[in-house]
Amino acid sequence: MRKKICKVTAALVLILVFISAIGALAAPKEITFLAVGYTAAMRKYVQDEVIPVFRQRFDTDVVLLNANWNNRMERFMVLTAGGTPPDVICTGSYSPYEEGSLGLLAPLDRYLAEWKYTNRFPDTLWEALKWDGKVVVVPQNVAPRAIGYNKELFAQSGLDPNNPPQDWPSLIQAARRITRLEGDSVAVRGFVTTTAGGAAQQLFWFMRQAGLPEIDMAKFTSNLMEPGALAALETLHELYQAGAN
Repeated sequence: MRKKICKVTAALVLILVFISAIGALAAPKEITFLAVGYTAAMRKYVQDEVIPVFRQRFDTDVVLLNANWNNRMERFMVLTAGGTPPDVICTGSYSPYEEGSLGLLAPLDRYLAEWKYTNRFPDTLWEALKWDGKVVVVPQNVAPRAIGYNKELFAQSGLDPNNPPQDWPSLIQAARRITRLEGDSVAVRGFVTTTAGGAAQQLFWFMRQAGLPEIDMAKFTSNLMEPGALAALETLHELYQAGAN
């Protein structure tokens, strides 16, 4: 819970920083914040603890809106089409080139120039947050793309629990060995995904393992038909099959 609260606090601190950076201008009396994927407890913390401080400091209220990662874009577009786009919105890794290219995100460089904590994040991360050479989103938290494994199941399957797979073929083989059937049912799956969206995102970071980004930013073309992308897709398909049969 403390970790989640820290993430919420980080997001609202960024709001405070940006409002401070334009303090010479007349502050709006109300801004909207579209929180995405926040639990009820996180939203309550923002509403009860963070917004009152923001209101007192900047004489500006915050309207807290809510969305999940499945309906986020729909809410974003409906609000924008209605002439009331959110002033602050939680973004995903795809946002700079998807929403940035549509002009839905404002460049933040002039605000970041006044923010003393930019050096807490590596230059490569800031580059990934740019569209057309301008930063359009700021880091809130980093979600490392990795596959966790169960050491106990590794040991039970005759695998070394202290030496996890280091390449795709070894990963597929481990998934096959861990998978256990009981009759017609799968008792233990050697490889599982959490959500449909999470499964789709895995393709992108498997492509990056092959040294291939999703998009060629120099040409503004997709890399999904490149050999590395097809190899990543075939590997994931084998993994899913290995974990279910």
